[in-house]
Amino acid sequence: MQLTKSWLLDFAVREDWHHYMLMEASRIIAVRSIFIGKDKMAFWGVEAPIPGLMTNDFFMDFALAYHIVKEGLQMGVKGFAGDIEAVSDTMDTPAYSNFKKLGFSIPYRRKIYKLK
Repeated sequence: MQLTKSWLLDFAVREDWHHYMLMEASRIIAVRSIFIGKDKMAFWGVEAPIPGLMTNDFFMDFALAYHIVKEGLQMGVKGFAGDIEAVSDTMDTPAYSNFKKLGFSIPYRRKIYKLK
């Protein structure tokens, strides 16, 4: 945490970024952030835990995403861009169905590379 502590603290107050957290019994259990540009387009950014990679519980992320989309639309957001970190060739994970429930479509697919 020490390496990222100053960056994360600075990030928390950056203009045009909006941060959301889900709490349970006074404990933070999930977070997400979006950047809303001057053109009113929103970019889905930082999240933890990452569904499909850090957790198999997709509900927390869906609950946050639902709230973010709802609030973003109230703020005048015209569109949202996001990604699924744990891509699936068959696109059959809860992340795909959850984004679809929120109205997202897939304009293109990307490859994720990792160092083993």
